[in-house]
Amino acid sequence: MPDGPSHKNQTGANLHVPGYQQSSDPGAVGAGKYWVDTTSGTGLWVLKARNAGDSGWETLASGGGLTAATQADQETATSTTTGVTPGRQQYHPSANKCSGHVTVSGGTPTLQYSYNVTSITDAGVGSLTVTIATDFSTAYYSVLTSMAYVSGGDHVHIGVSTSPAQAAGSFNLHANNSPISADVDPPFYFWNCQGDQ
Repeated sequence: MPDGPSHKNQTGANLHVPGYQQSSDPGAVGAGKYWVDTTSGTGLWVLKARNAGDSGWETLASGGGLTAATQADQETATSTTTGVTPGRQQYHPSANKCSGHVTVSGGTPTLQYSYNVTSITDAGVGSLTVTIATDFSTAYYSVLTSMAYVSGGDHVHIGVSTSPAQAAGSFNLHANNSPISADVDPPFYFWNCQGDQ
C-alpha cells in the first residue's frame, strides 16, 4: 500500500483498505481518521483510529511479520509459522550446543575456539576436562570427538572418559595411543555436543 498525502474516513467494507500509511505518527489529523502505523518494523502494521478529541490514536487491529519462536517451540521443532531469533536458535535438537578446538604444545592445552564453554582444565597426560557454560538438562547428551595423527604413524583415539563421569555441566576427554596402549597428549582436541538444555 503506497503512502498517501491525505487521510480518508473508512467505514464498513472499506475498513480492510485503510486510507493512510506512513512510518511516523501523522499527529492531529481529525477525529475518526485512520492511520496504518508501520513503525514497529518491516512487515508489521497496526491499524489505528484518531480518537474523538483528536488527541491520540486507538488501536483497531494489527498484523504482519512472524511471531518469535520460544525455547519450547524450538525444542518441539514442529512449528512452521514462527521465526527463529539468534537467542533461541540453539534450542533446536539439531543445533550445536557446545563445541571447541584445543591445541596442545609441550603438554599445555590452549583453547583456540569455543562455543558455550566456561573453561578447560588440564587433568593430566591425555586428559582434558571441559566445563560447559549453559548446562545440559541432564548428563545424557552426545559428545562427538576426533582422532589425532601423531609422529611415528600412530593414531591417538580421543573419547569421552567414564571417570570422571560425564555430567550436565562438564565432561572429560581422554586420549590414548592404541598401538602402544599409553595415554598421550594429542596435538589437538575437537568436540561438538548436542542434546537438550
